Amino acid sequence: MNLHWIDWTLIVVFLGLLTGAALFTRTYMRGVADFMAAGRCANRYLLTSAHAMSMLGLMQVVQEFQTYYEAGFGGIWWMTMTIPIGLAVSLSGWVVYRWRATRVLTQAQLFEMRYGKGYRIFTGIVVFATQLFGLSIFPTVATRFFVNYLGLPEFVPLFGFDVPTFYLIVSMLLFLALAFTFIGGQITVIVTDSMQAMFTMIVFALIFGLLLFKLDWSALTEGLAAAPENASKVNPFKMGGTYLYSPKFYFILAFYMIFIWPAGGWNQAATASAKTPHESRMSIVLSNVRNHIIYSTLFIVPIFAYALLHLPEYADLQQSVTGALAGQEDQVMRQIRVPVLLANFLPIGVKGLFAALALATFISTNNSYLLQFGGMFAQDVVLPLRKKTLGPKAHMRLLRISIVAVAVLYFGLSIVFNQKQDMQMFFALVWASVAGCLYIPFLAALYWKRGTMRAAWITAIIGLLLTFGAFDLVRNASIPNLGDTFGSGKWNEHTLYFKSRSYTIAPGEATGGSLVWRFGAEAYEVVDVPLEARLTSRGGAAKAEIDAQTVKAGAGTISILDPDDLLVAEASGGGFEFKQPGYHRFIVESLKKIDGIFQGDGWNMGFWIYLILAVIFIAVSWIDSLVAKVPEFNLDQLLHRGDYASEKGEAEHEKFENVWYQLFNITREFTFGDKLVFFILTGWGIFWFFVFVIGCLCQWLIGIPDGVWAKYFQISTYINFAYVLVGAVWLVTGALKNMKEMFRDLDAAQRDDSDDGMVG
Repeated sequence: MNLHWIDWTLIVVFLGLLTGAALFTRTYMRGVADFMAAGRCANRYLLTSAHAMSMLGLMQVVQEFQTYYEAGFGGIWWMTMTIPIGLAVSLSGWVVYRWRATRVLTQAQLFEMRYGKGYRIFTGIVVFATQLFGLSIFPTVATRFFVNYLGLPEFVPLFGFDVPTFYLIVSMLLFLALAFTFIGGQITVIVTDSMQAMFTMIVFALIFGLLLFKLDWSALTEGLAAAPENASKVNPFKMGGTYLYSPKFYFILAFYMIFIWPAGGWNQAATASAKTPHESRMSIVLSNVRNHIIYSTLFIVPIFAYALLHLPEYADLQQSVTGALAGQEDQVMRQIRVPVLLANFLPIGVKGLFAALALATFISTNNSYLLQFGGMFAQDVVLPLRKKTLGPKAHMRLLRISIVAVAVLYFGLSIVFNQKQDMQMFFALVWASVAGCLYIPFLAALYWKRGTMRAAWITAIIGLLLTFGAFDLVRNASIPNLGDTFGSGKWNEHTLYFKSRSYTIAPGEATGGSLVWRFGAEAYEVVDVPLEARLTSRGGAAKAEIDAQTVKAGAGTISILDPDDLLVAEASGGGFEFKQPGYHRFIVESLKKIDGIFQGDGWNMGFWIYLILAVIFIAVSWIDSLVAKVPEFNLDQLLHRGDYASEKGEAEHEKFENVWYQLFNITREFTFGDKLVFFILTGWGIFWFFVFVIGCLCQWLIGIPDGVWAKYFQISTYINFAYVLVGAVWLVTGALKNMKEMFRDLDAAQRDDSDDGMVG
């Protein structure tokens, strides 16, 4: 066990407070709209806090640790490029304003209104299945975190059996998330998520300050200098050799920020819970502050971790971490490296607070997802297939049964799940799997009156086929990203066909610049083929040259492969090819190794799949409109605006004549305080983007030394720390005020049994 009794006490107290709050909310849950959308009584600070925790999750914490351990400060620099994108999305109310204006409880309900009941059921099934598969990684990653952070044994004796600790932790974590969801639906979720968000922001600020206090900046830069020259942790223009997270990663990230994240539906319950569309929009505006607090810490922690693992004065710490990571698979090791370091570095008390924070991030995300996917299955699959409507009590019973069923499926998938990619890469393919049936039709439903039912069906089917192919390619071509050197990694089984016979290459591993093959049926035990350090690209395929004269056998029967026998060879599992005696080319004919528009990680493939599907949807819709004469859809009626307005916020959605207000889509719903917050956050974002542009120009024109980059990141880090302190106080105060207002409004609200998410 890595925790002191003080740490365990802090965890128990925190969990007790959450449980008490959850039980308190039960009295306010009186209808379907309460269970699914908190009676639509939540205001901005409460919403932005709940949004934070429904999106953060322990998986996200581990994912960012994994990403920025590789990317370093350079990754933070390229993230600055996305600031205008984030501002435009949040300040304009992109997606969230119109989504709340429709008053739908789920995305599929909107699909029935735009594309028909059949499409609602189809997308309900597809999105439910694919997203549940994608989310099965959450309990797996969380369990690995807790087992390694807490220092738990691999097995626990229970009733005379040695039960894997993994199963017990997954069960307990999902039970906690299920309990909070079951008690009071979205009312309980939004209250407990907000409490956890407040706690998380405070603990993050504490850890941020602790790292700055305990490690001198000069020591930090010394540790970061241990990175290879082409994978710099300080200079953002020297990170081309960084594993997966080069600048191209951040350009695609900007695209995802516009077209996937706002339309993902991960927090649709929170979006539906907004008191008015304007409150929903302002919650997204405030998310700029919330995200800055959370991600400033998530980015800085792994960078400090890298330095601590490369400074000679922390040899004892490094030895402890190395011992804990020994024997772990590469992908698992990269996930738990930073948490293991924190377990050995943080002082008593703070270590317990971080464990409680990790528990909070798991509960908050998973109770939101259990509610979402349980509700999705009940609302968008079961109920539309029924001929008779359900009464409020039966409806609530169905929702709860669906949530329990989702939890059981969730548990089973997390047990059998075998992850082969970095989490960012994996989720990009999961997003792509529903791009054709969810993201693209959803954006079109809100913003384009010409989007048609035929376009939605065609795009959905093609999208599934493309993504299944992409998953298969990644699964069967899991060879490491070579970059400038071979690096290390694993691959699946391949069969080599030579002139005289065939050999099966079992799953293997590359280490230290050498390719290690195990030939199972033959006398060769290990054949070690050193590769040249350089990787070239010709004809759209990645190639590495092998010197056949250095081919040698390892322990066991000695047998040198005949270079002439390798004159023509290919691999059924991914396209290995050897040619020419003396020097042979090692060709990987798969999307993973094509040095063109498709690069075989999920991030790139997901991006191109989305673009292809968007073109298909637009083309089919235009053909329907121009050739089949499909009439335009009435968006005013869908969005309850103009002659169809009924809510106060909708009637007031009128723009000012001021050109600057029109530019930023500021309407008469904005109070003076709203405008002040709006323009302060806009100015902050524009300032940092201006710094980014100037920095890029200086680098390209005159070059910036690594020492100057280190000084810049020192200044910006301390500025960000001050922002974290001020922002945490601001959002916590606002969330407490909004929570009190929500309970007051729920007490006075009149319930409408027909507000149950069904159409017609």
